[in-house]
Amino acid sequence: MIIFAVVAAFFARLLSLGLYPLTDPSEGRYADIGRRIVEYGDWVTPWIDQGVPFWGKPPLSFWMTGASLQTLGESAFAARLPHFIAGALILWIVYDLFKRAGLAKAGIYSLAITAGSVIFYVSSGTVMTDAALVVGCTLTMRGFWLSVNGEPGRRHKECYLAFVGLAIGLLAKGPLVLVLSLIPIGLWTIYSRNLKTVFVDLPWIRGVLLMLAIALPWYIVAELRTPGFLEYFIVGEHWQRYLQKDWAGDLYGKGHGKALGMIWVYALISLLPWTILLPVLAWITRRAPRSDSIKPQHQMMVYFAIWGLFPLVFFSLSSNVLIAYTLPTVAPLACLAGLWLAQRQADKAIGRTLIGGVIFTTALSFGAVGYILLTDEHKKISTEALVQTWHASAQNSEPLYFYLWVPQSSKFYTAGQAGLFKDTEQLERTINAGKPMFLALYDSQLRAMPESLRSQLKNPKAFGRYTLFEINR
Repeated sequence: MIIFAVVAAFFARLLSLGLYPLTDPSEGRYADIGRRIVEYGDWVTPWIDQGVPFWGKPPLSFWMTGASLQTLGESAFAARLPHFIAGALILWIVYDLFKRAGLAKAGIYSLAITAGSVIFYVSSGTVMTDAALVVGCTLTMRGFWLSVNGEPGRRHKECYLAFVGLAIGLLAKGPLVLVLSLIPIGLWTIYSRNLKTVFVDLPWIRGVLLMLAIALPWYIVAELRTPGFLEYFIVGEHWQRYLQKDWAGDLYGKGHGKALGMIWVYALISLLPWTILLPVLAWITRRAPRSDSIKPQHQMMVYFAIWGLFPLVFFSLSSNVLIAYTLPTVAPLACLAGLWLAQRQADKAIGRTLIGGVIFTTALSFGAVGYILLTDEHKKISTEALVQTWHASAQNSEPLYFYLWVPQSSKFYTAGQAGLFKDTEQLERTINAGKPMFLALYDSQLRAMPESLRSQLKNPKAFGRYTLFEINR
């Protein structure tokens, strides 16, 4: 029943992918970068605008989005589908690890806790770079564990899979994957006193060469195509963003400065409903006997604890954090909880709690989708409705313009055709030239507009914080 609940929940998530528009700014930005990959036929350099390379992230998630858009057409469903598949792949890696370790029950419990975590469920179908990073981290940590503790005949193969995971992470998010994977591996190796097995018996040289063969060519070609990429990405995005609150060097947005340690608050939110349900379950099953059929997995539990808690410790010292930074912690902490639950003889209570948690998260997600669809919220989080109205009204191909900035979702939904006025002088010249057009203004922009220009704005239609006007039509 637990597996059925997880499958049903993820099928429901799949159905929801196309029900609401791509949100601003992140989904619209990343989806449009994927769209431009297809439009330009350039699968090396991600582009955020015409002639403007996007140096903020490596290309794997954009490749995923672009391939889906090329295959299925341009839609929110197509943009989100690869990231849903990434989430499903993470679940499979988690379950397969336990299955190969002979701990199927713990695998089922871990599967449910991972899938039912709010941040994981939402991220599995959100256009972002983090899901691809977590695929790499999870594959690496699974491969390493089985390369040390798995079947002797498969250990080297599993080790190579671990290095493939590192390569995936390098192409998804960059050197961060090395920090989030290799430091926990090193800490566990020292704790478990497996130095010889890890550093002597495993094929490190061939594994590193495999990792570099997969990931390094793109980094080299990307720097050659747009010189300056490596300095900005390595020094800026990784070092300066980590150390400097509200990092001023961000070329594509603004920093996300938060109080040090805020990542722990985000983790408590991200892991809902389990941060409430698991303590309650622990109290309910406190007198349940230990299972004789499952041997204590102390080393494995320490491994998951180090793997899951290290990212929180690492980002506790970062000056810029987002709630998405908790995503790499979900699977290992779920595995830790799954192992702990599997050692208790309280299957009914555990099963009911896990199924209830998965149902809660699914219902919460669909409630949010319903709220977006049935209210004007969809007009506030995205400009899709505004663009659709422009398409329906522009019978003579009148262009759509924005003032000062173009919302990221508009770039996607207009296929990059949305124009931009950078100042009032440029806007005034175009209006005086008699050019018919549509103009979308942010509320504060409209209030700051001179009366001479405001008098030219006709037939207003409100879309959240934007209003669409007709000019010279």
